[in-house]
Amino acid sequence: MHIRSIVLTSLFAALIAAGAYIAIPLAPVPITLQTLFVITAGLLGGRRIGTASVGIYLAAGAIGLPVFSGGTGGIAHLVGPTGGFIFGWLLSAFLAGLFSDLARKIMHAQKDPEAGAEHQHSRSVMLLLILGSLTAAVSVYVTGLPWLKYAVDLSWQKTFAVGMIPFHSRRSAQSSSRRRYRTGVHPKDRHLPRYRGSQMSQLEVRDLSYRFPDGTHALQQVSFTVEEGSFTVIAGRNGSGKTILLRILNGLIKPTSGDVRIEGIDAAAHPYEARKKFGLVFQQADSQIVGQTVSRDIGLRAGDTGVSKEVLKVRVQQMLEMTGLTPHAHQRPRTLSGGEKRRLTIADVMAVSPGIIALDEPFSGLDYPGVLQVLHQLVQLNRSGHTVILVTHDLEKVLAHADTLILMDQGRIAAQGPVLETLPAAASCGVRMRRVPTAETIRDMTWLND
Repeated sequence: MHIRSIVLTSLFAALIAAGAYIAIPLAPVPITLQTLFVITAGLLGGRRIGTASVGIYLAAGAIGLPVFSGGTGGIAHLVGPTGGFIFGWLLSAFLAGLFSDLARKIMHAQKDPEAGAEHQHSRSVMLLLILGSLTAAVSVYVTGLPWLKYAVDLSWQKTFAVGMIPFHSRRSAQSSSRRRYRTGVHPKDRHLPRYRGSQMSQLEVRDLSYRFPDGTHALQQVSFTVEEGSFTVIAGRNGSGKTILLRILNGLIKPTSGDVRIEGIDAAAHPYEARKKFGLVFQQADSQIVGQTVSRDIGLRAGDTGVSKEVLKVRVQQMLEMTGLTPHAHQRPRTLSGGEKRRLTIADVMAVSPGIIALDEPFSGLDYPGVLQVLHQLVQLNRSGHTVILVTHDLEKVLAHADTLILMDQGRIAAQGPVLETLPAAASCGVRMRRVPTAETIRDMTWLND
């Protein structure tokens, strides 16, 4: 690569990074000038320089440099809800550069053209540049929208309202969503098979198995029940199947075999309805945050239930108060602390009023104040009647509040039951504790004072 190409590539990469600090506050997903700069890099630099500049930009963001939207960085952005838009810039720069290269060939092919031919060539070049710009812009949304829908579990109406704000009226999309889901139930889930009887557990998992495409077993014959209002802790060594289990319970993954019933609803057959009853907080908080402000982030998730605008405002305010985030309502989520981000994801999940809230390693990466914030929130939710399922390695933080302990090993449940009865098997499942509590000391195994 010539010196000129290296300079241009670096210049375009810096220009794209600078666009992260210029936001247009029109939608929950920040719309910046970065897409325009990406297209510009392709048009002016060609497909090689344009694509290389985007690659350098992505690499800089992945290692933590503050080049992503809002002046942030880290790999979480690439795998989060807006990751599809970011990776779409590679395709966008390539397509813009491809059309630009074709335009250059037409210009270079002109040798002593006649006036009319020169005018015709100019029109062709202009048409190619316009077509390239439009194709490049559309390609970002072609990759970004499906990614956003999958990552945040939105309906297509809400996905278009959020991701296609330059081309689609958000108000009309919300109105359409309210009309379609005014009953609060997805049309496909209006007639659901349910168990009969009053002794039904809130969550029933029976003979659940999951096998990866390469034949590896992630889960094997997993069975357990969770009662309403209980606090269940799931623990086990890395790779024991805990995260896969939560994703199946939330309907994100279909099991190879077995049955999951949430309040009598088959989670595999009716995932939309099941997700409204089983809220899942992922380990990486950034992967669930898409709103430009804290209140908009909560409103995005609550609005997907199809409630009216008035009810939506009330629900957002309730979630802010419940999680203690009212002072941060108009703050950008990326500026929150780790504990505040985790509380925001809890608010997002609770905005749809699920009966069960499950959390995957909620204390991971948090400092002491952050752990206290999240733990206090979970305990308060459980005391208010919500069922809590918690996957964690940090048993000593939560055992005082748990009713049931489930220990997993190699995709199977090695032991389950009341905490004190199940703890002796913890060491054999790779769960280490500095001290094993007794009936007298277990209440002291908490980081909370109350």
